[in-house]
Amino acid sequence: MQSEKGKLKVIAGILLIGLTAFGSDRYTKSISVETDPPGMRIYFCISATETNAMAAREYVGASPCSVKVKVDSDGRFQNQISSFKHPVAVFMAEPPALQTNLYPQKQAFPVPSLFHKAAKAPDAVFFDMNKKP
Repeated sequence: MQSEKGKLKVIAGILLIGLTAFGSDRYTKSISVETDPPGMRIYFCISATETNAMAAREYVGASPCSVKVKVDSDGRFQNQISSFKHPVAVFMAEPPALQTNLYPQKQAFPVPSLFHKAAKAPDAVFFDMNKKP
């Protein structure tokens, strides 16, 4: 009986090491976000639609900054929404209050689904805040 407990401890230890080595951070990517001019508020969200992403956005920081995202083994955004829906990853940049002649911007990238193979997540995103949407 004692040797069975010892074997179980060894197996549990091996599993723990394996989970630690290949845990959730195995497939992450840092995407740099820059704006012209710098200092814009950056938001990010992956959602079923662009409209939903705009409503559920999360503040990342002021530009320049980076967004750490989960990707699959091929470097595409990880789909945590639905296998059948084509979700989108949306980066948004907004000027601080009272800034004139600067416009909110957004860029959307497709997320892979069961029947849609999207391109890889970008290495960087750039916003020209002087450009009218």
